[in-house]
Amino acid sequence: MTTAQRLLSLSLMGGLTLAVAPLAGAQGPFGDLDDTDRQAVRTALEACRDNNEEREDRKACADAVFAQYGIEKPEGHGRRGQRRGQHDGQKQDIPEDVREDLKACREDNAGDHEAAKTCAEEVFNENGLEMPEHRGRGQKIGHKFRSNIVETCGERENTDEWRACTKEARGTIRGEFQEEHPKAFNRFQNRRRRGGIHTSADLRAELRTCLEIDDNEELRECVFGVREAAREQSQN
Repeated sequence: MTTAQRLLSLSLMGGLTLAVAPLAGAQGPFGDLDDTDRQAVRTALEACRDNNEEREDRKACADAVFAQYGIEKPEGHGRRGQRRGQHDGQKQDIPEDVREDLKACREDNAGDHEAAKTCAEEVFNENGLEMPEHRGRGQKIGHKFRSNIVETCGERENTDEWRACTKEARGTIRGEFQEEHPKAFNRFQNRRRRGGIHTSADLRAELRTCLEIDDNEELRECVFGVREAAREQSQN
């Protein structure tokens, strides 16, 4: 198999993973969503990947999706497996006195981001700690929304009452997100309208048929055909 064929194979299997993921049930950060929202999130994330060539654009798009649904994005689980706020794989606990110094950096340099950042770097260096990576706006919004859901409905429970509460809370949160961040909200909504495999019952049926194929080459060709059909539908 040539290098080009390997790359194509990896690309197709990556798309297959995203397409099949909603069928696998509630897991990970999507466990609090109902089936409809979970499927919408998966479809939106697939659109983020397919419609953005630059990594930063894909990341910004994904952050907007997580924020829209009040999902706290798992942090630091990148290719190298390092968590933010960790050093050499070990969790970095920040002492209370250091936290107070960092708080003073923010308060003393309110309105001057660079000065506050420089102050924080000095605090970390003086205490022999590694400064954690800065959270993006999308991650901050997602964390805020997630916290609001927990505050309104409590910690996750496997009950109909808790799920109903979170569904109502997410509706309120979406309204706030639309009001506070209209541009990001509109970008997300436009991406959702572009469609995908999960917006078509026929395409989902074709995908399930593909999954019954034992031969790997035929499987990839089948999945590739379904994805191409989805792209064509989204452009019409």
